[in-house]
Amino acid sequence: MATLSVLYLCQVFSYVETETLRIAIFINKKCYKVLQHTLQTLTNDINLPKIVHSCSSLCIVPTRINGDVSNSTFTKFDYKTLEHIKNDINVRTLIFSFDATTDYHFFSTVMNLIPLNRLNRLEFGTCDVGSDCIKMSAQKISKTQNCLKELNFWRDPGLLGRNSSQNEIEAISKLTQLEVMRCFAWSNTFTSLVNISSLNLHFKDDFNRFVDDFVTLKNLRILTVRSQNLKTYVSISRVVEITQLTTLDIVRTQIVKDPEILRLSACTNLKNVIVYMIESVSDEVSRLYQFFPQFSFQLQLYSVPLDGHKFPKFKETNESPSPKNLTPFHLTLFQREFTPKFARTFFNKFKQWPPNLYFKSYNIFNLSTLSRGKGLAETLMRLELHFITNLQNINSVNSFLFLTALSIRHCSIQQTEIIELTNLHFLKRFGVTDSNVIDLIQLSCLTSLTSFTLKNEEHFTNLLHHFALLPNLKQICLNNITTVEMEDVVSLAELTQIKHFTFDRNSIFENNHKLFATPFRTVAFVTPQ
Repeated sequence: MATLSVLYLCQVFSYVETETLRIAIFINKKCYKVLQHTLQTLTNDINLPKIVHSCSSLCIVPTRINGDVSNSTFTKFDYKTLEHIKNDINVRTLIFSFDATTDYHFFSTVMNLIPLNRLNRLEFGTCDVGSDCIKMSAQKISKTQNCLKELNFWRDPGLLGRNSSQNEIEAISKLTQLEVMRCFAWSNTFTSLVNISSLNLHFKDDFNRFVDDFVTLKNLRILTVRSQNLKTYVSISRVVEITQLTTLDIVRTQIVKDPEILRLSACTNLKNVIVYMIESVSDEVSRLYQFFPQFSFQLQLYSVPLDGHKFPKFKETNESPSPKNLTPFHLTLFQREFTPKFARTFFNKFKQWPPNLYFKSYNIFNLSTLSRGKGLAETLMRLELHFITNLQNINSVNSFLFLTALSIRHCSIQQTEIIELTNLHFLKRFGVTDSNVIDLIQLSCLTSLTSFTLKNEEHFTNLLHHFALLPNLKQICLNNITTVEMEDVVSLAELTQIKHFTFDRNSIFENNHKLFATPFRTVAFVTPQ
């Protein structure tokens, strides 16, 4: 039991996967007794306080399963369940996620439980410099000044004028051991954080004003710059003056309007440049790589209709980047027609395809055109098709031999022949919502599948026997399923190979949660979207 290292407290109803007893324990008042009984049975009546005595990380989060944060309302705990970690000198990480820090009383109670002078990592939820909760907690935060290595604020409270208090700024400025920091507001006094090596900064309109501060941080090597408003252009051109950087990560900026940020010849230490969320796939993109003969350059490309609901031209040129220096790793096309010419032009420009493609909001989308794209069959690993009125030639997905994730949601198909995805030998994750797609796909042929998501109750019963035929299936997520026969619920619970279930709250599955309560399985209930 000494290997248990992480204790999660959240409103997820769940059980520990006891093969190693290292993954996590999700605990709240609702499942506490069941959980304690399960653990006592497995550990010869060793009680929970002894088990969590060696806990090194305390994570307090709302429901969050596979990136689904739709249920962000935090459920308060019975504080008595936290007494088990009181004064535990082994706790080195304390994480409050999302809404978990909006309640100062709860936040303060947890902070008082553990020895803050031993914390190495501290993460806050809906808080940042200037938030009332942080102002009131300045004294507590200051107790970590000789040990804290990482401080993260994960969500902007949306305050235009934060009115930071002096004691709050001073408390953070004294955290001189900090090496990693993520925040939404910067203060000139933070230049005292001389050990900072990685800074993740959200900005509104003031980035260039603080560059002089960043230059003085001689240990700063990794800088992530995030604009909070993609529609409003704000220059970050002075980033080229931070010459000590080895990695520059630019997120949500209109980079094509700010070419100066790409003139990084003075940054002789720079090795990696990552650019996310360029607002359009256009001819302007082809000019970006000319600034990067010496850098590793990654792109996340988005094509969305701009002014006048028109798409910028994407012309063929003779210019081409070095494949080893430039890597497009994601492409989203929103309503933009995927034609053979577009595919040819894109490949000629970049000499490769990103491994992730996402297509959304089409009247007609023909997958055979996509499958004929030069080089796509060998590189595509994740394909998402959402909100397509007429999805044609879905069998063409078999061309993508190395596909590991496929999502077909809110799409309609007109064909009537069976869809056999027999060539997808590496497909691990599959999600589907629509009846006419489910009717035709032979799920049982996807023998490599490990995770399946269904958002349609009409076909739940028919799919049950397919689940039993998938030897590698470990996770099932069922949403929008309300009317189910009890016999089917029992059959689902008897699938012993499934290690994790995700269901809707207040569903028939939650009402029968005891059926799924086994020592070797985790179960979560989320709020329906």
